[in-house]
Amino acid sequence: MSKVGKILGVEPSFVIAGGEIAVACEGFRAEFGANHLVFVGAAECRATAASATRVLARVPDDAEEGLTRIHFE
Repeated sequence: MSKVGKILGVEPSFVIAGGEIAVACEGFRAEFGANHLVFVGAAECRATAASATRVLARVPDDAEEGLTRIHFE
């Protein structure tokens, strides 16, 4: 499995710009000093904490509104 792992779920289901999301995952390789990226649509979020099973990230002000895709890079 790649370093980005597989997303299993996201909480909360609804979030506002500046809010934080928790991404449940498996196989994510959290490495000290790595730039773990989470995207909400095309907006890049910076991970604030990461483990093999969970990534916390702050949603940026320019994140898309409405239903959107979340993915790792």
